[in-house]
Order: sequence, then structure tokens, then C-alpha cells
Amino acid sequence: MEMRSVEEIRKEVRERYAGIARGSAKGCGCGSGCCGSAGSTLEEMAVDLGYSKEEFAQAPEGANMGLGCGNPVALASLKPGETVLDLGSGGGFDCFVAARAVGETGKVIGVDMTPEMVSKVRDSAGKEGIKNVEFRLGEIEHLPVADESVDVIISNCVINLSPEKQKVFKETYRVLKGGGRLAVSDIVAISPLSDEVRRDLSLISACVGGAESAESVTRLLEETGFIDVKVEVVKGSENFIGKWFPGKGFEGSIASARIEALKPLQTRELKEYRKSDADAGKQIKKKVYGHYQSGLHCAEVISKALLETFSGKAHPDVIKAASGFGGGIAGSTQELCGAFTGGVMALGVLAGRENPGDDLRECGALVNQFKSRFLSQFGSLKCMDILDSFGGENPMGCVKLTAEASVVLNDLLRELEHTKGVKIDGQSPLPREKVELGRCPFSPKGCSC
Repeated sequence: MEMRSVEEIRKEVRERYAGIARGSAKGCGCGSGCCGSAGSTLEEMAVDLGYSKEEFAQAPEGANMGLGCGNPVALASLKPGETVLDLGSGGGFDCFVAARAVGETGKVIGVDMTPEMVSKVRDSAGKEGIKNVEFRLGEIEHLPVADESVDVIISNCVINLSPEKQKVFKETYRVLKGGGRLAVSDIVAISPLSDEVRRDLSLISACVGGAESAESVTRLLEETGFIDVKVEVVKGSENFIGKWFPGKGFEGSIASARIEALKPLQTRELKEYRKSDADAGKQIKKKVYGHYQSGLHCAEVISKALLETFSGKAHPDVIKAASGFGGGIAGSTQELCGAFTGGVMALGVLAGRENPGDDLRECGALVNQFKSRFLSQFGSLKCMDILDSFGGENPMGCVKLTAEASVVLNDLLRELEHTKGVKIDGQSPLPREKVELGRCPFSPKGCSC
């Protein structure tokens, strides 16, 4: 069965969303908008997708047209001063929410291929006096944006509409700075769609016919050059999205997904990053040597050094607990290196904030990364095995081991800051509960270790 041409699809999508801008058509085939059930208000739909009532109220009237399937702004973890690009900006709601997040020193660019949408949203921004947002007419396959000029790209239920998704991802790669990130909410197919559905122009422009599988999206992003690609289907979303088309049988076929990816650092940026990273490594080594001179155990030393570096606090209870872990595993550090267990204790606290960022929410994933890097560096988790490689057990061997382990963990955390936008410094992280001697901090109830 012959599929629709690129221009047929593009014309249908443009006409549909021009009608939405004029108020003569509805979005994504589902009543008042993409993601609400019949009778839902736009505010209720926004809250259901993860926006706050304040964000809804602060946006210009008419900015939220109910055309989204998620909250990419929250996914992006935006920071003041960043430049953000919104693909398919529509009524501008995500742009206006992002503009508040990046502040006066930041900038938001919205790109949409529908002249009626761009005209409408420019008028809204002008009336509200919002100066750090601009809207450009253009196709997301041919972005009117300079090379390597954007820190973050967001998009909400739009990329599925494109008949040339590989071009979209190549364009996003082009305009992102090295180390920049992609944070997108979109529709994916969780079971195969028939050719009949895929050639139906009304279903394509309704965010269904053009949906790719999560695996296909992952492959396209990786082939483009992105790293750390993550396509996560939002649990339960297939149920409410299936209601967009009552009686059509799409329940269980399509769902909302959170899509994240990073553009690798380029050569020049890598040199600058590695230089700053080396300087940070030297500083943490100095801290390690200083704490050893105070007579601390290796597990205490690495915990204290890392916590002082990334939270500005030493957390005495954690330091004591680290000492217990380091010296108390099976009665001997020969079984498990104290420098490793002390580092794990520090990670537990750093990942235990009240409002951790997405990249730090899963402490277990961080611990696994630290473990992998530790093993790659030292070849073992056993203290004596490592010290043997340093010429046998001696005080300076322990110092060297702890210093090098501290650098391994420091590099991991600095990398999260630099490439994923996770800001650790200044967060004043605190344990969710007081860490008790000999108790694991990664379980609310604690576990015997």
C-alpha cells in the first residue's frame, strides 16, 4: 500500500494547526486538545501533565491550547541563563513556562511551521511584554537556528507529526552546543500500527499515524550521534491517549514517552572540560591528604572529602557511619575496600535530597557507575588485592588508594554536572533520615550490611 508523500503530510499538518490557531479546528482528534478527556478544562489537562496551576495562570491567555502529551520543561531541568529551543511551539505555552525558568539572562526560541500560530503567539508575547522569548516561522526539519547555539531543545507532541524524523534529529544535533541536551515529550507506538492507519492523513495530523516505536526513536537518535539516549514510555498513558479516539481501538497501541539524549562534547570543549576536571581532581586529592593527617579512616576520608566538595558540609553522622562500614564489613577491610564503601556513603547522601534532579533520583544507578569505574581503575573491590598492586599494605598505599578513588567519584559527579546539567554544588543535601552506624542509607528502614 502506497504511503503518503512528505508534502501531502506536511500540508495536512499545516492546515490542521492553522485551523486550531484560528479556532476552527481541534487538536490531535481528541475533543478540545491532545491529552484531556471530554469535559476536562485546559487547566485540568495541564495539571494532569505535570504543570503547576501557577505555570498555567502565568502564561498569556490562549497559550495553552491543550496540544501536549507531557511536560518537557520539567524533564529538561532548565537553569537560569540557558538558551532553549522549542520545536513546534504552537500557542507558546512551553516557551512561556521555559522563559520563567531561564530568567532574564536566558533565552527561549519557538519554531513553528504554521504562520497563523507564529502570528498569534508573537502578539501574545508582545502584549505581555515577555522579552526573553522569540518565535520564528520554520519547519523543524530545516530549523532557522544557528549551528551550536542552543543549550536545550524541548518539544511537546510534535516530532511524531514529521514525515522526516531523521532530518529533525540531525537538525537538533546541528543546533545544539556540545554537551547540550534534548528533552522531549512525544507519542510513540507500543504495538505495530497498520498501513491503513499510517496512510490516513487525519490520523497522522492527530499525532497517531506518524508515531514510531520507542526502539525506532532510540535507533534514530543514536545513528544521528546522540549519546545517553533514553526513551521511557509513561506508564498508564496508553489508557488516556486511547480515549482520544473512542471506539477506534487505539487503546494499548500508542502512548506518551519521555525522550532524553545528549550531544557529546566537541574537541575544543573536551579540552576545556578535561583541564577543569584535572584541576578539580588535584583539589580533592589535597583534601584527602589533609584528612589523613587528621587520623581519619579511609572510608571517613573519602566521605568527608566528597561531601565537603559537593554539599559544603561534612555531615558528621555520615562520616561516623562510613567508618563503621569501612572497618566493619565481615570484620575486615580485606573483604571490601573502605574507600569504595565510604564513596558509596557519600553518594547516598548526595542522592538523598528532598528534591533530587532526575539524574540523581536513582541512587542505585550512580552506585553502579561508581562501582564500574572503581573496578576499571583498580581491578578489584577488595582492599588487600588493590594494595598488593601498590606494593603491599603500607600507610602511603592507603592514602594513594583513597586519593585515586576520590578522583574517580569526583570525576563521575563533575561529569553529571557538565554533561547532564545536574547541579550538585549548593544544593545543601541532607540525609532523609539520620544515618545510623552499620545501617545502609539506601533503604528507608535500613538494612543490615
